Amino acid sequence: MVNQQGGLCTAKQLLNSPKHPEGLTKLWELGGLHRSMEALVIQDKWASLFAEQEIEVARKRLAELGFDPNQ
Repeated sequence: MVNQQGGLCTAKQLLNSPKHPEGLTKLWELGGLHRSMEALVIQDKWASLFAEQEIEVARKRLAELGFDPNQ
């Protein structure tokens, strides 16, 4: 997806999907949620590229998987 649509467009598409992306689940299984697109979206460095609703989706998905962005 990233190669065809670019990173930002892909991130927005995944955030607007009603279900968790398979990659997020895989990262959770491997203990790598800190490397997820969702974890990047909530960082101040990237948040300005996303609507508040998209940021909230990212936060919610991470919270549902037990990820604490402050650790």
